[in-house]
Amino acid sequence: MRTLLASLLLVIGTIVATAGFARTQPQEPGWEQKTQIHLPAALGGLVLMLTAIALRQTARTAQDPQTDSSRGDDQRGFSLEAARASLQEACRQLSELENGTDGIPDPDTLERIATDQLEPVIDGRRQAMELLGPRRYAELFGAIAEAERWLNRAWSASVDGYATEARQSLANARRDLETALSLIHAWTAGPSA
Repeated sequence: MRTLLASLLLVIGTIVATAGFARTQPQEPGWEQKTQIHLPAALGGLVLMLTAIALRQTARTAQDPQTDSSRGDDQRGFSLEAARASLQEACRQLSELENGTDGIPDPDTLERIATDQLEPVIDGRRQAMELLGPRRYAELFGAIAEAERWLNRAWSASVDGYATEARQSLANARRDLETALSLIHAWTAGPSA
């Protein structure tokens, strides 16, 4: 409804503003040199156009969940302690899979690690950027993204039946998660004596 109203106001505002600015009287001699603006019509048209633009923007904001401040990841927040706990659990589970049977890792287990352990950390990336700053954010989430890629590769290899590739990818994912954990530890350990 807002979008329709905004479109209507924009059209009317454009017409009124154009009429206000383009008000000439060709019947008068020398009309080409005269600049005749009907100020109330021109300003009224501009006000209608600005109102229409504001209405459209509010309609878009209401429809677009990406701009809504009540999104889930904004409510969950981000903390280094929670990230550490999730990444440690992911490392533990990957280590168990790596050192488990000689068979192919279970793809469902790999998917659960990604969704239960990595996704909550990744969902807090906006708050992490604010908390850590750009340099630390890039270091931490670079390692986490690399681990996530290796985990996805392990899942793909396990689904396709390539046990060696799946295990190597698990080891690489665990290594990158350990890198992320060492960064968190260094940042939270406090100043060294």
